[in-house]
Amino acid sequence: GSSIVLPTSIDSDTVLAALQLAAQKWGQFTVNGSQEYKSTCALLAATHGFKILNPELQNEISIKRDFLNKLNKSSNNFAKIKQV
Repeated sequence: GSSIVLPTSIDSDTVLAALQLAAQKWGQFTVNGSQEYKSTCALLAATHGFKILNPELQNEISIKRDFLNKLNKSSNNFAKIKQV
């Protein structure tokens, strides 16, 4: 099919599984649903590298990806300091 339909009450693990399936099937895709659902998708896209095409989510994905990259760099520096 051309869509994956989820129930309205789901957890982030279920959303992650759906996004992984969508990425396998189509590579890039759009998401539809509540703002809370779209924000969860944006965070998961930033974390896992999914290519979500929704224009209204691009800025949110970019901000979250930048934040996660900075957080990872900070934790890497901390790990290096801790090991010394």
